[in-house]
Amino acid sequence: MKRAFFYLPCILLIVVALSQILITQRQGFLTPAKGGGFGMFSTVDKLNNRVISVYGLFGEKKVKIRIDPSDPSFQKNFDKKWQRARAYPSDEHLLALGKALGNLKLSQTPTHLFIEVKKCHFDSEKAVVDYQQVNSLSVPFRKSK
Repeated sequence: MKRAFFYLPCILLIVVALSQILITQRQGFLTPAKGGGFGMFSTVDKLNNRVISVYGLFGEKKVKIRIDPSDPSFQKNFDKKWQRARAYPSDEHLLALGKALGNLKLSQTPTHLFIEVKKCHFDSEKAVVDYQQVNSLSVPFRKSK
């Protein structure tokens, strides 16, 4: 019995390590630092390097909507959903952000909002930093009540 307790911490650490590695492999939008923790220095995909772009769809026309995160109304209404969508851009979190963005005051009313999350990527062969799309979603634009 004593011997089993001796190996228990090792077994638990191995189980946690394998589950974290599996999570980062299966969920393509988690950063190694957030999802697995073992590759935090092997990538430039950090939370602060992720970009969310919001576009209004007016028929066939796609117009970028400028959103200022330092605006107090943004911080009051959207900040938590914005951070959640940036950290874990699942369809569920992008949809929640899109619904919250229904409170935006726009000069024209779009039919849909197109939300796109991109991550920073370093191409070691070309020695170039660019952005790759992690996830995107089109959400019907409805004014929140």
